[in-house]
Amino acid sequence: MILLFSLCAIFLIVFGVAYVQSESNKQKIINLSLDEIDAMEGHQFEHYTAAMLQFDGFEQVQVTQASGDYGVDVIAYKGGHKWAFQCKRYSKNLGLKPIQEVYAGAKRYGADKAVVFTNVYFTPNAQSLANTLHVELWGRDKLADMIWKRKQEEEAKKEFKESVKHGNRKKEKRKEVPQTVTDTPKETIVTKEPIKEETHHIEPIKPKETVVLKQKNSEPAVKQEPKMESELMQMLYPVSPQESEKKEVKNMATIIGAGKYVFGENIPMGQYDLKAVSGKGTLKIQIGDGDDFDDKWQNMGYNVKGFAETYSGLTLPKGWFFAIDGDLKCEITKSKMLEIE
Repeated sequence: MILLFSLCAIFLIVFGVAYVQSESNKQKIINLSLDEIDAMEGHQFEHYTAAMLQFDGFEQVQVTQASGDYGVDVIAYKGGHKWAFQCKRYSKNLGLKPIQEVYAGAKRYGADKAVVFTNVYFTPNAQSLANTLHVELWGRDKLADMIWKRKQEEEAKKEFKESVKHGNRKKEKRKEVPQTVTDTPKETIVTKEPIKEETHHIEPIKPKETVVLKQKNSEPAVKQEPKMESELMQMLYPVSPQESEKKEVKNMATIIGAGKYVFGENIPMGQYDLKAVSGKGTLKIQIGDGDDFDDKWQNMGYNVKGFAETYSGLTLPKGWFFAIDGDLKCEITKSKMLEIE
């Protein structure tokens, strides 16, 4: 009996430690940027791929042995299919070889789905061969989408947990405090005296004075800041202006895609740096207002000839906007924070 109890205790301790470690690693993986992924070693990218596949609903995810893997780095199951992945962390676009290897390796492992997963793009010849062999190509755009999706899911979970906490607090406040029953005070005997008739002089009714309540030390009322309803506002503006007191805020980055971003509405006032991480498109920036309204634009893209990869020092007046179109995705970083008026 004692031995059984000891074994159960050891199992719970090991399981608890493994769970904490897995949750910690999960947060680290989700928070990795594309630059950090680009700096990985090959085997690190294989394990990163396995973790991302688990987040994406794949089951029985397994990294194959380092040598003699027949061109397949990860095996996984999803949707009734067996998937074979070759993982390539590269610095230039991939050609034909990875596609040929994973196609042959998938046959060796009995997989009916073959995928090449990479942090870069594919050459036109590689895309043509993949179409012929029915090999799926997961390039940099797919990787950026997976990172974005994971971050959105984690943010949604955090918001839900916070709403549950606030809801419980409100319920606790609504609980009625039991009233303490006190003894009924004894009656006081009042001796009645004869009522004397008195003549009263009726004064005209004066209007009530309006009492102006002044704040302590005659300080002006604190202006309420608008609620930050946008998810982008919450990610880029983690503390309110009152809390920050115009102190320098640590740089935070997130990935944005096609859309219109209005300063002071769905993006906080400030100065930003943009860096293309995948795809290509156009960055449009409002210049002028009213009758003089116009915009300037710049082609941006990741690893695209003739397209800029960065735009620094973007700042606009309140109500002005910038927009992104195409499949361009940019990493936006606050370089200087300003208080919203």
